[in-house]
Amino acid sequence: MSMNIKAIVAGVVGVLACAGTAQAQQAVQWKVSDGGNGHWYQRFANPNDYMLWSEARSRCESIGGHLATIVNSAENAFASAVDTGYACWLGGFQPNPNNGCEPTCGWVWVTAEPWQFTNWDFRQPDNNFQREHYLQYWNGQSGRWNDHEPTVRYPFLCEWDADCNADGIVDYGQIRAGDMNDAN
Repeated sequence: MSMNIKAIVAGVVGVLACAGTAQAQQAVQWKVSDGGNGHWYQRFANPNDYMLWSEARSRCESIGGHLATIVNSAENAFASAVDTGYACWLGGFQPNPNNGCEPTCGWVWVTAEPWQFTNWDFRQPDNNFQREHYLQYWNGQSGRWNDHEPTVRYPFLCEWDADCNADGIVDYGQIRAGDMNDAN
């Protein structure tokens, strides 16, 4: 892990630790000025937030985001620092699991971004019981991934990356700051 990524992760963990439990449940921005992508991330982990993967996907989309997509090691380091918990749904899945290349291929992101980076945990993905086709952080702080079946309820990590008014700022942050009305 490069020093830049370590500094980003240390900063995020420090902010979350200082902010306390209530604040840790709020969305956190990975600022461009810190080497990030400008997106916002929030872990939903209250007891009512434990959902099936499909429910978590729908919930994120209903609030203008999507299940988090992790496209490189720096984003994985940041998002896993936001996650900070055990087991959490992410936005990866296998739409055609019976394509003969189980368990490592055929994975896609809910946003259709290229699937180029992975951070599988030891011996993962394993397609246990031939029905594990959905991605989760195995342990958020480790940033390691696991494939899991869709019939279990877990917390989830949402990501917001929309800039509908093309001003270069993710709209979620402008809405939170009161600079823009929530149109959806």
